[in-house]
Amino acid sequence: MAGWNYSWIAQLGWDKDSWTAPVDAARIPPREDAGRFTAAQLRALVGRLGQAAQAPLFVGDGGYDPIGLTWDLQGVRAQLLVRIRSDRVMYRDPPTRTPNTAGRPRRHGTRFACAEPATGATPTSS
Repeated sequence: MAGWNYSWIAQLGWDKDSWTAPVDAARIPPREDAGRFTAAQLRALVGRLGQAAQAPLFVGDGGYDPIGLTWDLQGVRAQLLVRIRSDRVMYRDPPTRTPNTAGRPRRHGTRFACAEPATGATPTSS
């Protein structure tokens, strides 16, 4: 029998201890997209918090899709920090297409793998 998947939100304090305060927990239905479910849960929590002086900061583990969560939380007054898995691979923007070139334009630029430092590029801004 498979285990049930839950989405927990816990409040962390600034004190140096291991205690957390559970704020919300919900069971993710088996056929539900975990990222969209979590985004809806965060959206509802932000609505219950009201207008605080600072936007709440949500920290997610590497199992969450940071791009999907960012997209699903558009318009929500919240900050989001998601750990990127070490085996994650991303692609830069493709190079500018040369005029009068035959064929489909490239969709991706050079490959960047988090686990391969040699694939990193020189930062374009600081």
